[in-house]
This record gives sequence, structure tokens and C-alpha cells, in this order.
Amino acid sequence: MNLVNRIPGSVCILARNSGATLRRALESVRDFDDVVIADGGSTDDTCRIAREFGARIVPQDPACLDGSGRIRDYACARNGAVRHARHDWVLYIDSDESVSAGLVEEIRDIVARGSEKWAYRVPVRIILDGREIRGSSNYPGWQTRLFRRSSGLSFVKPVHERLDITVHDPRVEECRNPWFVHWTRDYTRHYLRHNMKYIGMQAAHSAHAPLVSVLRANLVVAAKVIAKTGINYVRCRGRDTLPLSAEAGRAAVPLILCILSVRERLRRRTQ
Repeated sequence: MNLVNRIPGSVCILARNSGATLRRALESVRDFDDVVIADGGSTDDTCRIAREFGARIVPQDPACLDGSGRIRDYACARNGAVRHARHDWVLYIDSDESVSAGLVEEIRDIVARGSEKWAYRVPVRIILDGREIRGSSNYPGWQTRLFRRSSGLSFVKPVHERLDITVHDPRVEECRNPWFVHWTRDYTRHYLRHNMKYIGMQAAHSAHAPLVSVLRANLVVAAKVIAKTGINYVRCRGRDTLPLSAEAGRAAVPLILCILSVRERLRRRTQ
């Protein structure tokens, strides 16, 4: 890519021993002028790959990490990475994700025309073993992935972090093209095992919320996953859909959170 045609925007990526997937992520954002890798002490070839693509490597803020050096507060880590961005427009992805070519061109246009919006929501698409999935219970899966630093927006919540702006805010617009989440068959077969860390963090985060609201919210999520899975399997005739093991795992997560919430309240009462 000619330097003259680079997008004057920053991409922020959290990484730790991400050598197996980082190259794909960096290939997808190589049109951006500034890429920041906030590294959590990688011991594999993560940093070598980052330097190969001209990315800047900065350490993750120790205040965001636990005793073993792993992230305990993802909002804190994201905000720390953004502080190193050189441009006003910032896109964030994970080291095992990538950006579609269509989204890159949308962002190029947004930046070039000087959009006055504060942020843009982006739809997700799952790539399963190299094949794009047309039907998933989490579609369209909008997330606010592109924003202006000058807006003053920052990330909140230690797990499942998000920017502190509502989706209905008139200063938020939508992109048409997706970012990609890359899954393997092994991941779908063992969905819960791969996500237990985040389930535990989410349970701890909601430990002080009213039990009724926690139960209601999670039961609604489980019902939506089950309903959308059924609709997708009928609409797609069982093709180009996520394996049922993954959808069952997605439905089980909020139910597990309900169980953990009840158990935590009972534990407190017995103390």
C-alpha cells in the first residue's frame, strides 16, 4: 500500500501470545496509517509479527492486569491502548479477529469526508474454518467498533466491555460491512470450556446487582438465543449455520450466570 493512500486512522489491538492469529488481523488492517499492539508480555512470536507489519508495540497497563499478568479489566486495557493512538479515528479489534475489505473502504470514506458522527456500529460475521456463516443467533451482533477520540468516549465494564454511548444516540451511525470473528470446529464443540474465564468475570461483575434484574436479563438472553437458533435453522435449512453445540453453549451461558448469581447470594446469607 502506498503511504499516500493510507487511512489516517488508528487500530488498537490487545494481544498476548497471539502469534497464531495476529498475522491475519494485521493483514486486514494494513491500509491504516497507525496500528497499536498493546501486548501483555507475549513469549511467542507476537511481537516479531507486529514489527513485521510496522505496528507499534506498547505494554498493557499493569493496573488492568491480575497477579499473573492477564487482563482483569478489559475496559481498562482498551482505554490504555487508545491513549497511544496517533489519530482521532480509532478502530479496535481483537488479535483473533479481522476486518472485511468492505469495512476498510467504508472507514476510508468516513475519515476522508470528515464525518461529524462520534462513533459507528459495525455488524459481526463468524468465519468457521474459513467459511462465512450466514445464520447465527448473535447476528447482526452490532458493536460500536469505530469512534473518534475527540468525542471523549471511553470503555466501560471489566468484561464484555463497550464504549459508554447508547446505540440510540443520534451521534452514532451504522456501517454496512462486517468485522470477522474466526472460529474453529474445536471451539464450537467446546464453547463453554473456552469461555469459562469470561463467564466467571461476568458473574463477579454482576454480583452486587439486584438478583431479580440479573435473572430476568439472563433468561431473556437465553430465550432469544434459542428462538433465533430455531429460526435460522428453518430459514437456512440447516446449512451455513453454526453447529448446535455452539448455539447450545451460547444459550447455556446466561443460564449458568443465573445459577452462579443465586449461589453467590446463598453463600452470602450463610456467612
